[in-house]
Order: sequence, then C-alpha cells, then structure tokens
Amino acid sequence: NDIFLPLILLLLIAKVKVERSHREDHNKFYSCHSFYSCDDLNAQLTVRLNRTNNRPMRPLNWFSPIEFFHEHRPI
Repeated sequence: NDIFLPLILLLLIAKVKVERSHREDHNKFYSCHSFYSCDDLNAQLTVRLNRTNNRPMRPLNWFSPIEFFHEHRPI
C-alpha cells in the first residue's frame, strides 16, 4: 500500500488541477458568453484561446504558453 500512495496523491493533484481548469473556464468564459450557433461558439472560443495562449504566466517563468512551447519543444 505504501508503494501506491505517491501515485494516488499525484492522481488526486492532477484531478484537482483539471477541475480547477474547468471551473475557471466556466467562470471566465461559458458563464458570461452567449452562443447562437456552433460556428459562433468556435469563433468566440478561438479568440479566447488566442488571448490566453499568448498571455505570460508565472508558472512558465513569464513566458506565454506558445512562447514556452517554442522555446522548450524537442527538436
């Protein structure tokens, strides 16, 4: 049982991070936007993803996710 404890803790932490991400998406996007069609949803979501993927983030040492990806991707 002691062997599986770290794995269980990692899975719980990952689950909390995913749930937080979904909660933030709901609070910052879905709850304050109206969608009139699938195309409208896709258009609004594209704008949001472009904005969030180009915003610097402290966990990425103030790189945006796109900058971090280009800086650290394997060649």
